[in-house]
Amino acid sequence: MPMAQPLAPFEDFIDGYFPLQETLRQFLDRRQWQAAWVELAYAPILHVPGLGYDAPVPLNIRSGIPGLIYRMDLWVSRTPTGGAIGGIGTWRWLNKAGAAPVFDTTIRLAEPAFIRGYAPIPNIEPSAFVLDAMDTTTADGILKEVTFSTLIGPIPTQEIRFSTRRSVTETNLANGRYLAIVHPD
Repeated sequence: MPMAQPLAPFEDFIDGYFPLQETLRQFLDRRQWQAAWVELAYAPILHVPGLGYDAPVPLNIRSGIPGLIYRMDLWVSRTPTGGAIGGIGTWRWLNKAGAAPVFDTTIRLAEPAFIRGYAPIPNIEPSAFVLDAMDTTTADGILKEVTFSTLIGPIPTQEIRFSTRRSVTETNLANGRYLAIVHPD
């Protein structure tokens, strides 16, 4: 049976100084969490070809290619070598280049961004569950145990894929990781 990890809601801010993957790893370190489901919406992004991983964000966006993340649903986790990030989302570049099918996690936010999501926070009533590695052949069992209002996924574990579809229903499940947000009482 798939693993259902209880999660509680949070809100926070992240900066744009480092690449997105490093920024989210630092966020987990600051909160002392091993993993979190992060929703990022309407965040300006900046790609500067040749900018070093630890180089500062340029003050003038004319030195790079600006864009916008419309929405991303991300599962981020700490690993022995740093951090892992996977998810789905929509974004675009303002130079009218099409969005690549996979988001490069070395791209930086152009400014700090508000985030919200769910994490395993002790002593707080869970309001969501991560359904890890859901297999569609065993999905019925877990879905009968959890009453949810929204099911988001499937979320890839090693990349951020461009996807305009966020929520799914029990009838269009595919194998993968999901976030099930429970009904409020």
